[in-house]
Order: sequence, then structure tokens, then C-alpha cells
Amino acid sequence: MVSAIDYVIERGITIAADGAEFSGAPSYASRSRNYTDTKTNSCSYPIDIEYSSYHATDATIDPSNVLMAVSQPGYSYLVEDAVHYTTERMPEQDLREQVILAMDYLLVQLGLEILNMIPGRVFVYVDPRVAYDYRGILLKARKLMNMFEEHDVPRERVVIMIPATYPGICAARALEEPTDPHHSSADDRPVCTNLTLVFGLVQAAACAQAHASQIFVFMGGVTDWALANNPSAPEDVGLNLVREIHARYVTHRNRKTRVMVADFPTVTLTPTLLRELGSRRNIEVRAVRTIPSAGPVLGSNSSERTYILQPGFSTDLEDAFMADLAREKTAVGKVPQAINQLIEDVCILEEKIKVQLMLARVKSSPTITGGWNIKFREVKL
Repeated sequence: MVSAIDYVIERGITIAADGAEFSGAPSYASRSRNYTDTKTNSCSYPIDIEYSSYHATDATIDPSNVLMAVSQPGYSYLVEDAVHYTTERMPEQDLREQVILAMDYLLVQLGLEILNMIPGRVFVYVDPRVAYDYRGILLKARKLMNMFEEHDVPRERVVIMIPATYPGICAARALEEPTDPHHSSADDRPVCTNLTLVFGLVQAAACAQAHASQIFVFMGGVTDWALANNPSAPEDVGLNLVREIHARYVTHRNRKTRVMVADFPTVTLTPTLLRELGSRRNIEVRAVRTIPSAGPVLGSNSSERTYILQPGFSTDLEDAFMADLAREKTAVGKVPQAINQLIEDVCILEEKIKVQLMLARVKSSPTITGGWNIKFREVKL
């Protein structure tokens, strides 16, 4: 009997799982693993139910779902491994430096585990605290990519997610098209990027000009903002925006940038929702309503402005970008709001990692049985 998830797949939807959870995975053994070749679409490792059973092709890892995952007892070994990795490589360094390395390695570990369960790519978020720091984004993206390569993961299987702020968009251009792509240095090799938190045409235009591999459009957030500020706004304003972006900045202009968004050919779903869809049966198939062509959306009648000319950061072009963003309105409030939420979760995760490192320093167990139910003030030094 066809399930809800089967029907979704039959409609030609590619699923990307939005979560860092994976049940039944083995403990740390990443250095000896064989990873999937995306061209052959085969995998030499037992596939986990959280992803393979629901045909998830890609997976995203951001600070919020990492915090949710590693706060569960079943994933505490990942924290232990991150602490062990850090104390081996930085036994005498400042605690702050140790925390940064452990946080990065935790992301990489989760990526390694998930890559063994999917045929596609893993999308890894840069630290949201560098969202407005051009050079900070470059350093973090390259560091994460180098750490994956240390574990024999091909570059084409890792995508770095960057908030679509102006510094983030400029950083994506520099990562996608380095100044000297033929140079042997790791810093001069291309990095695939996904510019996320896109809420309008201005961001979408800049992302395409940056030649980002993908953009992540928050269709639901656009609709929510429109209805909150104008109750009479059409309920499909977010969908119209997605269609406008796809038609105007991708298809019609023959750019490489792909659109990734809910209710579009590629969608992101949490593992919990994937399970629920997989268990539903007796799906009633209704006639598909034909959606009329999108009308003008967020100033779509205006000609496209230039925001990104070449790799690097331009203050003058940033001024034009910010002015147009202010006229468009949606992203001005939504982007900082989303970044701040991610930063909150990063700070919580960082404090928890710090506790484990401090415990390791006094030769206590670096992990707490039953999860992270320990408060910083309870650590006795």
C-alpha cells in the first residue's frame, strides 16, 4: 500500500532531511569508512532507517538540530569523541581555543555519520556568529571543509551553508570561485555553498550573481511575514516568490544556482516528519490545482541591480544591496531574527562542550551518563 512519503516521491520531489539525528548508527569509526559515490548512487555501509527508509537524498546540519541531537543520551559518544579529539590535539591550549575546535569537530562527526546513510551531500552550517564577518566566514568554511577531507570525504559531498547576509554572499562567491582555482593550496580550491535565509528577490539576485551552488528560500517565512503585515495579502505570496526567483534568476538567465525550498522540487523535512509520512496509508489522491502564473512579487518589475561583481567585498555595492533590501522589507527583520535564534543555540551548545572539556581537564569522565543534565555551576574544580 502506498504511503504518504511514497506519494511525495512519486510526484518527483527530492527529499533533504533537515536534522542531525540518526538512530542505530555505529560508534565512531569514521577514518576507516568508505563513503558513497554520488555518481553510482551506491553505499557500502548499512543505511539507517532515519534517512534511507524515507529516501532522503541530502541532509542539513545547523546548530539548532545539532543541539537537539547531542542532548539525547544516545548521541553522547559524539561529544566524548569531540572532547577526546580536541584534548589530543590541543592539550595545552586555552580553553576557548579547545571549545572552538571541539564544536567544529562535532559538526564534522555528525556529517560523517550521516554521509554513510544518504547517497547525496551533507549541508553544514558555519557558525552563525560570523554571519556578518566576511573573512570569518571564509576561515570557518575552509576549516570545516579541510576537516572533512582529513576523513577522506570528497569535497563534492559537502556543502557549506552560509546566511545570505551581504558578507555571507560575498564569501560564497570567493569560496565558489577562488582567485587561483589551479593552485594546489586547499584555500584556493572551490567550495560548494548554500546561501540560506533568503526572503526576497534582492537576496536571490545577489546569490545568483555570487554563483552560489544553491539558495535556500524560506517560503513559509515570507508568507508569514506578509500576512502579519497585511492580513489581506494572498496566502501564496511565498510560493509566488519562489516561482519568480526560479524563473527569473535561474531558468531564464541560465545560471547554475539551484533553488531549494519547501513545496518545490527539493524539500527539507525533519526525520520526525519523515517517519510520520512513512507510516500514513490510504492516501487520498486529489486533483492537483493549477496555480496561475505568479504576478509581480516584491518589485519584480524593476530591472536587476548588480550587487556582486567579482570575488571580494565591496562597500559601495553593499550600500546598494542594503538600500534595496530595506525597500523589500521582509529580509530586514527575518534574517537577523533567524540568525539570533541560531546564535542562542550555538551558545548553549558551546557551554555544554565547555563543561565536558573542563571535566576532562580534571580527569573526570568527559561525558555525563544519561545526557547533558548538568549545569555549569555544578562543575567542581
